[in-house]
Formats: sequence, C-alpha cells, structure tokens
Amino acid sequence: MSAVLPRFPARVVAGAGIVITKSGLTYTIASTSSPPPTIASLTAASIPLSGSDLMPVSQGGTDKNLTVKNFLRGEAIIDKGTVTSGAVTFTQSDGNHQKVTVGAALGVTLAGFPSPGSYGEVEIELVNGGAFAVVWPVGVKWMLGDGTFSTVFADMGVALATVGTNWILVWSTDGGVNIYGRAI
Repeated sequence: MSAVLPRFPARVVAGAGIVITKSGLTYTIASTSSPPPTIASLTAASIPLSGSDLMPVSQGGTDKNLTVKNFLRGEAIIDKGTVTSGAVTFTQSDGNHQKVTVGAALGVTLAGFPSPGSYGEVEIELVNGGAFAVVWPVGVKWMLGDGTFSTVFADMGVALATVGTNWILVWSTDGGVNIYGRAI
C-alpha cells in the first residue's frame, strides 16, 4: 500500500505496522506486515477511519480512495469557525488538530499543554491566515530550515495564504513553559 500525503504527520501509532518515508515533497506509507493489510482490514483496524478526506491507495493493481480523516491519529478536528475579531485560543488538551478561518486581525494564544515531561502538540489548520495580521505568542521558538530557532514567525520564510490553508505545528514538553513551532 502506498499513498501521497499533503503534509507530514506528526505521529505514527506505535506497532501499527506502517512506515512513512519521505522523498522530496512526497510521503509514502508502506506496510511492514506480511502479507500487507487489505483496505478492508485497515478500515476495520483500531485506527478509526471516518470523514471526507480521501487517501489514494493502490492495492493489488487497483486504485481506490480510502477515507482517512485523521488516519494516523483517529481524532476529531476542533473547528473554531471563522474568527472575525479579537483572539483565538488553541488549547492542546482540547485536541491535537484544530482549525480556524481568519476573518480579521487575530491574536493567537496557546494553552493546555500536558505537565512537564510529557509531549503535547497542536496542529493548526490556518485558513486565510495571510488575509489579516496574525499575532503569535511572544516567545514561541519557531524552527528554521537550518534547525535553529527564532522567536519571529516571519523568520521561517513562510507567507501565510491570503486565500488557502497553511499548517502550523506547535509543541511543548514542559507544560507550555517553552513552546516550539514550525510551518508544515
């Protein structure tokens, strides 16, 4: 089984028998089990598959679309809707995948990370983020292409889409004392 993903998944379920490799901008999912799992066994697996997102797969020479909303995580998207004024808070304990459509200048707050020693992340689906000013929390350490960090979002060289979607990943291992981020 192989598929092209639109972005890099932050986590893979341990022991799922799936390996993800990257070549350029293409990510390939491959099964490590023998024989490889069938589409039917994947949809019946403990990783819930639901929603309208489709992953093209080739199985036995037949191309199909596998429903794959949060395939690797099996969780719902927290959609905050269109925010037309003020601020939006992304609380990690609410869910790892959160979405907002920017409808006006917006201040972002990040909260609810697990206690020190535990990893917590929020993958933000930012729609139309370049149409208005988006102000990120002071002190977020944004990962640059060379592996260093900056506290200035723009230093990543990412232009937020005025019409379209950007993906932003933020994470912490110390309860949110230090928050790291990158565009994915």
